[in-house]
Amino acid sequence: MNDNKHNIYFKHVVHTINRDDIVRKIEISEKTRKPLLVKVGFDPTSMNLHVGHSILFNKLSEFQRMGHLIIFIIGDFTTQVGDPTGRNKLRPILSGTKIRRNSNSFYKQAMAFLNKKQTIFKYNSEWFNYLKLKDILNIASNFSLQQLLERTDFMSRFKYHQTISMHEMLYPLLQGYDSFIIGADIEIGGTDQLFNLVAGRHVMKKFGYSPQGIMTLPIIEGLDAHFNNGHLIGKKMSKSFNNSICLFDDPFTKFRKIMSIHDELMWKYYKIFFSYSTNDIVLIKSSDDHIKGEKIKLAMKMLSSTIGFQIAMKAMKKFNQFFGRSDSIENKNIFTITIKTNTSLNLIDILFKYKYFKSRSEAKRLIRQKGLYLNNNIVKDLNVTLNPKQMNSIRIGKKIRANIQFSLSNLKCSSE
Repeated sequence: MNDNKHNIYFKHVVHTINRDDIVRKIEISEKTRKPLLVKVGFDPTSMNLHVGHSILFNKLSEFQRMGHLIIFIIGDFTTQVGDPTGRNKLRPILSGTKIRRNSNSFYKQAMAFLNKKQTIFKYNSEWFNYLKLKDILNIASNFSLQQLLERTDFMSRFKYHQTISMHEMLYPLLQGYDSFIIGADIEIGGTDQLFNLVAGRHVMKKFGYSPQGIMTLPIIEGLDAHFNNGHLIGKKMSKSFNNSICLFDDPFTKFRKIMSIHDELMWKYYKIFFSYSTNDIVLIKSSDDHIKGEKIKLAMKMLSSTIGFQIAMKAMKKFNQFFGRSDSIENKNIFTITIKTNTSLNLIDILFKYKYFKSRSEAKRLIRQKGLYLNNNIVKDLNVTLNPKQMNSIRIGKKIRANIQFSLSNLKCSSE
C-alpha cells in the first residue's frame, strides 16, 4: 500500500503494529469525516509529567491537527494495581487523596498541549469500580501464565527470586480492557509499553472488537544517564525515579537540569525533539567548542518552545550568574560538591568539612573581610544555611569557587 501521504502520522514512531490497518482507518476517516479515537493512558503516580512525555503530546497534537479525537485515560484505578513496566520491585500503593491530587495535576498539564475540544478525559475507575469477579476472570482468560512471564520485567524478577504479585500480572489486561471499553482505533505509548499495548489488541479480539493499531514512540534516559563502552546507560526518565526534567519546573530549574544531562544524551534530545539528522550531529561535533555551546542552544530551544524566548533568556542569565565564572578565576579552582541530604546545611560546616578552611576562625575572618560570596551575595552570617532543593554557587575571595549541588536521588521536580 502506498501511504507516503500519511507519513506524518509515523514520524518518530519506533514500533507500528498493523500499519496497513492504521492507514486504512485513516483513509476511511478522511472519506467519512469521522475522527479516529486515539487512546493514550497515564497512571497518576506523581503530580508531574516530564519532557519525555512531550514526545507523546507532540504526536497527539499531530493527530488532533488532522481532525482526530484523543481519548486520555487517567488510570486512577490501575494506579492502585501498579504498572510493573521497568520495575524490579512492587510499586507502592498510593492513597485515594494522592491519586485525586495527581489526576487533577495531570489534567492541567495535558491541556497545555492538547486541544480541549478534541480531547476526552476518562477515569478508568468509571468502569473498573463496577466489575464483578466473573468479569475479572473473563479478562484474565486472555493470557496464559507463560505469556505473562515472557515479559522482561517479570522474567528478571522471577530469575532473581524477587516478588511478583498476582495483581501486577493483571495490569496489562486491565490496560487492554480500557481500550475495549472506549473502542480505541489506535493506542500510542512509549516503547517500554509495547507489551501492555499488545495486550489491548488481545482483549479487544476476545470481546469481538476490531483490535486497535499500535504506535510506540522513543523514550529518553533520565538525568542519571552515563556513557559506558560506547553506550548510553541509565534508567528511563520517570516520575518515579526522580530523574526527570518536569514539564512545569520553574525556568531556571529546567535550564539547569538540561545543562546537567550527559553530553551524549544531548544529541538524542536534538534528534527526538528537533529532528536533527545524523549528518547534522556529525557536523556540529566537528566544531572545537560544540559541547558547551550546543547544550546552551538546546536548553534555550527547549524552553523557548514552551514558555517563550524572553523567559528562556532570563533563565540562561540566571544560570550564568550561578555557574558562570569571571576571567580571573582559573578552571582548576572551580569545584563541584555533591551532597546527599534532605535537610538544610550550614555553609561554613560544609566548607570546613571539605577543607576549604583550616579552621572556623579563618572562616570568621574571611566573613569580616567580606570575602565569602553565596550566589554572588556577600555572606555576613556564620549561621547561613543552604536549602537542599536549591543549587548554590560559592566564591572564596577571587580565586576559589565551588558549586554545591545535591544528589540526583534527592533532585525532585520543583513543583512537588
